[in-house]
Amino acid sequence: MKANKLALDALKPEGVKYEVSVAGYPGLVVRVWPSDERTFLYRHRQDGQLRRIALKASTLADAVTEWNEERKAARLGVDIASRRLEERHEKRLKRAEERRDPTVQQLADRYITEYAKRHKRSWAADQRMLTRLVVPDLGPIKAKAVRRADIHALVHKIARKTPTQGNRVLAVVRKLFSFALDAGVIDTHPCLRMKAPAPELVRDRVLTDAELRAIWNADPAILNPILADALRLQLLTACRIGEVVGATKAELDKEATWTVPGTRTKNKLDHVVPLVAEAAAIIKRRRDNGAFLFPWPTRQGHLMPDLVSHELLVALPKLEVPHFGTHDLRRTVATRLSELGIDKETRERVLNHKDRTVMGKHYDKNDGLKQKRDALTAWARQLRSIVSGMESTVIELKSRATPNGKGMR
Repeated sequence: MKANKLALDALKPEGVKYEVSVAGYPGLVVRVWPSDERTFLYRHRQDGQLRRIALKASTLADAVTEWNEERKAARLGVDIASRRLEERHEKRLKRAEERRDPTVQQLADRYITEYAKRHKRSWAADQRMLTRLVVPDLGPIKAKAVRRADIHALVHKIARKTPTQGNRVLAVVRKLFSFALDAGVIDTHPCLRMKAPAPELVRDRVLTDAELRAIWNADPAILNPILADALRLQLLTACRIGEVVGATKAELDKEATWTVPGTRTKNKLDHVVPLVAEAAAIIKRRRDNGAFLFPWPTRQGHLMPDLVSHELLVALPKLEVPHFGTHDLRRTVATRLSELGIDKETRERVLNHKDRTVMGKHYDKNDGLKQKRDALTAWARQLRSIVSGMESTVIELKSRATPNGKGMR
């Protein structure tokens, strides 16, 4: 073929690979694969033997340049094939050395690929934290050279601005170096017995009636309607925000229930959620927005929990509502259910907490759908009166009598 791109593009793939020589460049060969991929080779005789060297070039122009260099080397008596073998051997040694003695950045990449993605549903949060907060400081340092003082300085620098985030960074760094210890990268753990830089705050936030009313009736100009519906659905179901924002139409059925698959729940068990009238109304108006109920321009295609937190940070001051997290909404629902007289077992089922008793783990397979529906219906009735500003007419559920005459919650 002629040595130009037009001639190269004119080559058509066949059922088997074939080779074509490039005119004017002795030994330069184009190999055409059935997949229409083109690779380049240099064929020459050395010490009476025909040698075939695969070139690294991906374009004809680069192949000509590389062919010229290899041809000069062959004329000088360089054993190109042996040199290539040595290069590949050196690369293997370098990769092996990097695995034995990686930098923190290389270790972080391995941790995400080999451990976090396989074992943690929150691996993306670990990746973000490592990329944004750890790698910029420790990334170029060899993992086995990281000292306890380096980690202490890093987490305390973060904790001075955001105390809780300092704790979270220490947790992920501790996990990172535990992975390194198990992989044989390090021999001693630099985070061993290291204390968190800030005390953990006990979360006890329960929203008041006025706050619930402000969130439910928020102006669309302040609280995005998609986000507002997600928060309303969380209030009506007590599901985790990650379960809510990732909801798909495929998870809904005709029995006024929503089944969150175990692949998306914290305890890895399917969670059947009864839908009260208000929840069904939210889903009905969101069903025509594609596969997800709460679409958003993210890589996943739907609203994400961290985006919900960010949007709340912006919107709550405008609504004159003190800051709260989405988990506080679950706590609010649980507290209100308790005030309505709903027994603890039913509340735990509504929240999809795993029953760790022997009976619950091995024998009781009843998911308590009726009890959950009754509980959420009672709560929805009270919530309706709260957000409308009307006085509640909800009648609290009374204790059930037991054979010995004592009340049972």
